[in-house]
Amino acid sequence: MHSSDLTGTRIFASKPVVVVSGNRCNYINAKADCQPFIEMVLTTNQLDNVYVIPYIHYRHENTVRVLAVNDTNIALKSGNNRTRNVLKSRDFMDYFHTTISYISSESDVMVHIYPHELSQKHGDAYMMTIPGINQYLYDYDFMVPKDFESFISISVPTNAVDGFVLDGNFVDLKNIFSISEEEHHFSSFSIPISSGQHHITHREKARFGLWVYGNFTKYDAYGYSAGMAFKT
Repeated sequence: MHSSDLTGTRIFASKPVVVVSGNRCNYINAKADCQPFIEMVLTTNQLDNVYVIPYIHYRHENTVRVLAVNDTNIALKSGNNRTRNVLKSRDFMDYFHTTISYISSESDVMVHIYPHELSQKHGDAYMMTIPGINQYLYDYDFMVPKDFESFISISVPTNAVDGFVLDGNFVDLKNIFSISEEEHHFSSFSIPISSGQHHITHREKARFGLWVYGNFTKYDAYGYSAGMAFKT
């Protein structure tokens, strides 16, 4: 436990370790209750340099944090706005995310999203890891907890946005958000999901990113990446 900001801390170990970091009690806009922001931190050899930040249902106000491992130039597209930033090693930048955004950098970076608290006691803030587009999988098995209003979000190349199969049934899509930058064309969408065990794949074997999240009054919320392809 520490009383100061640990962002940018680098940890070296002589044997494999797992690092869990975050805040025990935090707010973003104070519309809901104090919430833990805790995630297992990816190692620096399991990061990427191209990211698509997905659409998060209900959460039209989000903070995205980009943390540099080494000195790097970063290009960001959010909506119709494009910006370029220079980050020093272990420095970070935050930006406001609404529906879908795109990040590219010269060297690998770490990315997290912080969906803001919802008004009317509908959901608290939380912290969620964003894997890069080169870390997407072809299919996922995942669990959804009980007692939450839960959703999944998917980011996928736009030419493969149709064809998802969830628990053996084709997915009917609504409210698709798309972004194009450089040679990449991606889309993102969200659908409700019931509690329990699920499996999702794509009939054309497309790789895609998957996130699971949910809301429970003003006192709680959760979100996590359903998996990623690890570098070997």
